[in-house]
Amino acid sequence: MNSPANQQNSRIRQDGSGHTSHTSQSGELSVGEIGQFRTELLRNCPQFDSPALARFVNACFESDQTVVAYLKPMYLPVFTRNRVPTGKTIKSVPMTHALRAARAAREMALISGDTEHHKKLVFVATLLAPAHLFLNTVENTPYVAGQSKTLNQHLGELRTQVLLKPLQELSKWDRSSAALLATLLGFRSTIAVDQELVARMEAAVCLATLSIRAMWRVRR
Repeated sequence: MNSPANQQNSRIRQDGSGHTSHTSQSGELSVGEIGQFRTELLRNCPQFDSPALARFVNACFESDQTVVAYLKPMYLPVFTRNRVPTGKTIKSVPMTHALRAARAAREMALISGDTEHHKKLVFVATLLAPAHLFLNTVENTPYVAGQSKTLNQHLGELRTQVLLKPLQELSKWDRSSAALLATLLGFRSTIAVDQELVARMEAAVCLATLSIRAMWRVRR
């Protein structure tokens, strides 16, 4: 079955009940596409040892707006090897990039000596790390240069909007994983974590998401 990200080229789709639904010309996603994304979400993730971690991932995508942010294509400019604009664009689906980055981060040599559980946390953190960048492209009032708040404040608010409550809920069931994920995702943790482990995990997430941050960067 094609994933929702691969179905973006189709203008006629089926909803979850099997009925055909049409997306609008503005590119809005159908209810069926959003539902299918949630159904397939954990299939694209490594198998989690803890049900709490699976619930955490699902909770991060509880909002339709977040799902749309990961599925709505962005048309990125194409450059020559010398970084000269060609005037052309390429269609790019955020979720495709996020999953590719998450898989790459999990397989990085710098965390090869860490446990499978920690590698899975790196996968999850990498998948979620660009959520605020994706959201900024689809929300009703994206950041515009000159606003009273800074770009970092705006993106921080979007990050909190998606991740804070799921992290707080995860902490009730798996405090150590919640503390590591919170640190990797830009939040302060009140629980002590292994700094050397965090440094390796952060490096993997950062390296894997470099291209995403470059492509979805906000121009001031």
